[in-house]
Amino acid sequence: PDVSAFMDYSIDGAGDGERFRSDLNCSLVREDASSPWLVDGWKFTRNPPFWLLGLTARHQTDHFLIFYRKGPTTKRILDISCRQLERAYSELQRHSQLELGDRYLAFLVDEGDDFETITGMAGIHLQGAASSSYKLEGSEFTVFNRAMFINDESLRQHTWWGEARQKTITHELVHLILSGDTRQFTPTWLVEGAAVHLTNQIDTRTRWALLRSGHLDSISLSKLSRGQFPGHKRGAQELGLEYHYSGEAVRYLVKQHGLSQFLAFYRSFAAVSPADLDALWRQLSASGGQEKATPAAVMHELTNKLSKIHLKGDLDEIDRRVKAAIRKKK
Repeated sequence: PDVSAFMDYSIDGAGDGERFRSDLNCSLVREDASSPWLVDGWKFTRNPPFWLLGLTARHQTDHFLIFYRKGPTTKRILDISCRQLERAYSELQRHSQLELGDRYLAFLVDEGDDFETITGMAGIHLQGAASSSYKLEGSEFTVFNRAMFINDESLRQHTWWGEARQKTITHELVHLILSGDTRQFTPTWLVEGAAVHLTNQIDTRTRWALLRSGHLDSISLSKLSRGQFPGHKRGAQELGLEYHYSGEAVRYLVKQHGLSQFLAFYRSFAAVSPADLDALWRQLSASGGQEKATPAAVMHELTNKLSKIHLKGDLDEIDRRVKAAIRKKK
């Protein structure tokens, strides 16, 4: 028979209390009914250990622990990475409301297949990723598997390699900084929009792309508050527009309410307890309306509720204001 298992471990130098977990399936065999079960083989199913991919070379800077694979261009890439990682840390440190940790974990992945294996995300269009997992322990959520992954195979195809790489690193670092305030039910537009805005990845060019695409009216915060971006299934162009729109939404909210109030809205999701989620689920189930109780519906209802508290408006109202601001600044 097969059984599910996991390997829990820490990494020396990654930071106090940082935990990592890899899931696997184990095949068990025994000689007869009276014999003990023995592990005959295993296969990692999620978050495979990085050392199995050869990412075993290690380097430490003031604020980062870096793992990579040694190769002909290792020293050059490592030197650039150290400078870019510390530059990102320094730039984000200037946002006084962001609470930066002492050290973060970063992996330099030089092959797209390895990037997909270790992150579980298709590496064709993604230039980087930040991982964080959440587990309910008692009445609280704990965060583990916090790390940044840089996809150098994808980045090498970019004309402005150095600039694109710096933006990618800063973007992913925002995710790591906010990971303790993020939950699996925080809407994707809020998570990605915060990183896009704080990395300054929206401008007149991205605004024009939204307007010229003809998709501006079909994108909405209400739709984007129900789980993953729809563009993940439809292609890179639509996914990019959803990222741009999320950044514009956060830029608008920060301008209207200030960074401190926006972060209060962002962090309010981490204050939601399992009991709160259960109550919201039961409320939707008992309402008898068209909105059935599903994880997507609960996420939407929760986002709408918290936006009214912290932003003084529901999602539809904020959405109309964001689109008006985009058209005004075109």
